[in-house]
Amino acid sequence: MNLDMIANRVRSLALHQGERIAASVTAPHESGDVSTKSSLGDLVSQLDRDIESSLISQLLEIAPEAAIIGEEGGARGGSSLSWVIDPIDGSTNVVHGLPHAAISIALCDNLVPTMGIVHNPFTRQTFQGIRGVGAFRYDHGTVMSREKLRVSARTNLSLSLVGFGLPYDRNRADLIFSTALRTFVHCQDLRRRGSASLDLISVAAGDLDAHFELDLRVWDIAAATVILEEAGGRLTQWNGQPITWRSSADKLSVVASNSIIHEELREIISQHNQVGEIP
Repeated sequence: MNLDMIANRVRSLALHQGERIAASVTAPHESGDVSTKSSLGDLVSQLDRDIESSLISQLLEIAPEAAIIGEEGGARGGSSLSWVIDPIDGSTNVVHGLPHAAISIALCDNLVPTMGIVHNPFTRQTFQGIRGVGAFRYDHGTVMSREKLRVSARTNLSLSLVGFGLPYDRNRADLIFSTALRTFVHCQDLRRRGSASLDLISVAAGDLDAHFELDLRVWDIAAATVILEEAGGRLTQWNGQPITWRSSADKLSVVASNSIIHEELREIISQHNQVGEIP
């Protein structure tokens, strides 16, 4: 299987579908087109479903033997090879007209990502990672350009810009906000933007030095994981255990970093939380 050729085709699919997302923020969303899933902040629109459906049919043309794991319910089993898809990572942003979201597509072997594509439709930038090959940013401007990604060289948490995300389960709000408060005391500043895949990409590109979040699913970060790691970054669970997906039902709490400040940040998170609070 030629992953480089596959990545080229997937980038093209993401770029095309991304045009639909970019156009949608300028048009009002009808209330009937948007519904909630697990909580008030966990939104899904008809556009999410339509893009996922389109991507599934197109991705199966590229690797017809692969299983499908899609955030919006697209599923097909029967193979250790799988496409893992989040059609719009940042749906709430898009519904509210905030131009910050991504299409995330990973090709996984036993839920271990070997290739990842994350496309930002608003900047027209596509991020690609292939295990053992490297991580790159493609800018689709007047002239398409490619640039190798590398994490920051920041060595101290006190000088670092750190991202964090909010869980859909609002019973977990105290845990994430108290953790963010403690982290804020020790870092230069915090950011929260509402797209886990783009947050990990920001770490891979050196725009953020680290990111932490609760209760992520495999489609949230599978593609960004391989991009981050190929850019020199590190990703673990809050408790320091590696990221291992047993099934698409798993929820993991993650810390991503430039590798250098990883343990310094993770120790602050673990010291703040009692044993048993972190899944």
